[in-house]
Amino acid sequence: MKDISKIRDLLEPFAAKESLSRISKPKLKEIKKEFITLMAKPENKENRMRFFVIDERFHKLLNGKCRNKKLIDILDNFEDHTNWFINLFLENCSFKESIKDHLPVIEAIEKKEDLVATNLIRYLERLENSILSEITS
Repeated sequence: MKDISKIRDLLEPFAAKESLSRISKPKLKEIKKEFITLMAKPENKENRMRFFVIDERFHKLLNGKCRNKKLIDILDNFEDHTNWFINLFLENCSFKESIKDHLPVIEAIEKKEDLVATNLIRYLERLENSILSEITS
């Protein structure tokens, strides 16, 4: 699991950087709205699962337009491996804190601040990977 996390830590920010200029603004706006709406909801299993679904769509949106099918396939495969662990994490932690970490990335993309967005994406990856490491230790 740690090996997958390390590789994903390198590949996902690269894929996202390559995708930034081609990300669908309406889809990004929809995800942002869903995150904000979810912030007002109580912390429970149903809402944690909702966060998980939105987060997965967000990461697919970030990576999906990188114009490298092999890279997308690799990241999708890694995501399948890590989703179970992230879901385990969500049972014990606040999804609202994670949303607070995601919103600045969305806002940087909306403002076309590619460097800021790329750095924030790297931060999110490090955060997710540290969570995965914590769970697997």
